[in-house]
Amino acid sequence: MKASSRGMTANDEIELEYGHLGDGERLAGQLCPYCRGGRSGERTLSVGRVGAKLVYRCHRASCGRSGATGSGSFSPSSGERGSSRAGRGTPRTEELPSEIGDSLCRSYSINESEQDAAGLRFVPDSGRLFLPVRDRLGNLKGYTTRSLDGTGPKSLRFVDNQCRAWYPNPYSKILVIVEDQLSAIRASSKFNAVALLGTHMTTEDVMEIRRAGYEQVVLLLDNDAFDKAVRYVVEFRPLLRMTTHKLPKDIKNMTEEEWSFVCGSLQIG
Repeated sequence: MKASSRGMTANDEIELEYGHLGDGERLAGQLCPYCRGGRSGERTLSVGRVGAKLVYRCHRASCGRSGATGSGSFSPSSGERGSSRAGRGTPRTEELPSEIGDSLCRSYSINESEQDAAGLRFVPDSGRLFLPVRDRLGNLKGYTTRSLDGTGPKSLRFVDNQCRAWYPNPYSKILVIVEDQLSAIRASSKFNAVALLGTHMTTEDVMEIRRAGYEQVVLLLDNDAFDKAVRYVVEFRPLLRMTTHKLPKDIKNMTEEEWSFVCGSLQIG
């Protein structure tokens, strides 16, 4: 497992895999995300829920990892359906195959280190891209999966409708707000970024942004949602100084020259 400040950790895997367990429920004979069962792939992990916590222990002698972690229950958002495992934890994931990582770099200008930092993984059973969803403080809130071959649905969310996907940049005091995670990951190479996971923005979102204290906030919804972006700027003006800009295309689909031009026109690049 790759080490990353924002990538998937073993505790994250436990939260996603077993977040569906009810209080008092317990499972044994699971695969430990720390030791992976060694060479023989032994399934020696026990995990159960006690209140808001998931407690776990690996009974493999050479591992013995144990602990507890807070967790929620991840299931498809209202109106959406996931795979056959929906509502039963996360799907089995693997590190991104090199050809998919290369494709993400070519298509969306998201390089390997950015893919790793964002925790991007691959779901072999469905052939979809796995994207963790974290809040502004880095807490794991769920995940989305995205089609890689054009088959529908393009994106599935396994997260509460109020959650947003945050991608901090410690070297910037500017926040860019976009619709989707790939655009946010692309933007986070230069700025703090948050994906609304859609076009809906609420007063709660505005207050969270205010608490973070960014010096500049720019709302960059996709071209077809520009009118909505303008309405948000006007609606939330009493609470937040926010600007917007009409994009020629999604940030994730821009060339380096196009993205640099947008940054320059906003005087943020």
